[in-house]
Parts: sequence; structure tokens; C-alpha cells
Amino acid sequence: MTRQPGIVCIALGNPHRGDDAAGPHILKRLRDRLPSTIPCLMLGDDLTQLIEHLRDVQTVFLIDAYHTTTAGAPDILRLEITPHTLQQSHLPAISSHNLCLKQVLETALALHRRLPFIVFYGIRGRRFTHGAPLSPSVQKALSKVTDQITAEVHRRLRLQTISPFSGGWKMKPILREGVSETVFFRKSMPHLNPVKPERSEEW
Repeated sequence: MTRQPGIVCIALGNPHRGDDAAGPHILKRLRDRLPSTIPCLMLGDDLTQLIEHLRDVQTVFLIDAYHTTTAGAPDILRLEITPHTLQQSHLPAISSHNLCLKQVLETALALHRRLPFIVFYGIRGRRFTHGAPLSPSVQKALSKVTDQITAEVHRRLRLQTISPFSGGWKMKPILREGVSETVFFRKSMPHLNPVKPERSEEW
């Protein structure tokens, strides 16, 4: 099967350290639900490993537990991170690891001179002692985060799929009765042109 390096799911965390196991648990579920062409990587609790895996990919779904003492912090934190928003992002200031995730992403940006589009899912943990079970709030979050990431990945795969025809689609703006619109031409089957997509969202 053709590999899809454009989308990667990465989990951080220690599966034996209480709520820090949230990422590994979710990644295991994603492996059962996503196409085998989507890499699902478990990187443990060494965030420095993340730097190399941010090279030459387009979209990364990054899953990790986070620790905070801020009242009212969400049990599930979803952030979209790009090089332009990294400095303004509200990544958890208190990491469950030795290094802060924001520092690691800044290092990756400096080394690679780019970052992929990162969708960060943080699950708020309450206990991180070795051998502790998952807290009830984390248990509850596992299915919800798995469902959300699965839906997002499949949606992105649909948008990446241009056409079942070998020639693919070619976008061409036209004017019809003074109204500018875009039609899609099948490059390999010109006798079928012009045609419009059945759905016009986010082409």
C-alpha cells in the first residue's frame, strides 16, 4: 500500500506512569481505526525524539498528557500550531516531561526552518506516579479524543484525494454570465469536460 507521509500521529508519554499513559492508550486505539498507511508513532517521554519526526511531513496529530494547577483548565486541550502561531500559542507551561513542548517545537523550527501543521491534543492529567492507574477524567477523555482525531484524519484524507482518475483534477477559473467560478477539468478525459465537483467545500 502507498504510504501517506503527509499525515502522522505521534503520542508522547510513559505507559507506566499514571495519566502520562493517555497518549499511548489513544495511539493504540488509533492504530485499530486509521488506515495502515498513516504512521502512528510512540515516542515515550523523551521529547527530543520528536524533533526529527517533524521533518518532511505536512500534518502531525500530537497527543500528550499535560499537568497544570490552573483552575478551570480543560480536560481536553486542542490547539492548532504553525510557525506563525507558535509564539502566541497556549501550550501548557507545565509539562509532564523534563522539557517543555514549546521549547522542543522552537528547537525543531530553528533546525528545520519549518514546522508541519500541528494539531495538539493535550489530556489533563491528575496523577503521574509510577504504577498509578488512569484517573477517571483521563479514562473518559480517551474515547472522545480518539473519535475526534479519527474524524479529522479521515477528513484530511478525503481532501487530499483529488480524483480516482489517473489524470486527476485540474482547477480552472472561468467566467459565466459575469460570475467568476471554478470548475474542475479531468486532464486524462477531456471529452468529459467541464464538470463541477459534487461537493465544493475546501477544495
